[in-house]
Amino acid sequence: MGDILRILKEREMEITDVAFTPENLAQLINRVDEGIINVSTAKSTVLEAMFDGEGTPDAIIETKSLKQMGGEDELLEVVRQVIEETQVR
Repeated sequence: MGDILRILKEREMEITDVAFTPENLAQLINRVDEGIINVSTAKSTVLEAMFDGEGTPDAIIETKSLKQMGGEDELLEVVRQVIEETQVR
């Protein structure tokens, strides 16, 4: 709530000027709880983008490629791809 109030004050907005819905805010909180994004990214990037009217949290996360790595298997796959691409050159 503090970050929302901060942004409202910085932008000289009223709460009625906010374009996103309570459901969008709940979605953002859920994505942090699920580990899809971290709190810092939620506050500094996704919430700001929501205020800019860039879409839902899921759309912003996807568009800006903000999803955190899911685990060791996912990280290993990225490493393999980088090694493959480097060897081809």
